[in-house]
Amino acid sequence: MMHPTLIVHAMMARVSAVAMVSLITIFMRVVVLHSLRGASIRLASVRAR
Repeated sequence: MMHPTLIVHAMMARVSAVAMVSLITIFMRVVVLHSLRGASIRLASVRAR
């Protein structure tokens, strides 16, 4: 039988790891979308010329 504090610590560690992973994925998605938007704007300006 594990101690309740150990169980709580394990759950908190898991939750924090999931939160970190989700934050990283959201950050990467925003960066990728931003770079894609910048590239498309650059291509449009080059085509406009």
